[in-house]
Amino acid sequence: MEFTQGAPFDTLGVSEEMLKALEKRNITQSTPVQAGCIPPC
Repeated sequence: MEFTQGAPFDTLGVSEEMLKALEKRNITQSTPVQAGCIPPC
């Protein structure tokens, strides 16, 4: 799978704890590199 743009973190299968921490910092979208490096669930 190739990513040319970021993806919402809630679609990448990260933990609820991580989602809450990211939301506290107003971070909802990954970078293309993050989207490509986070293994699919």
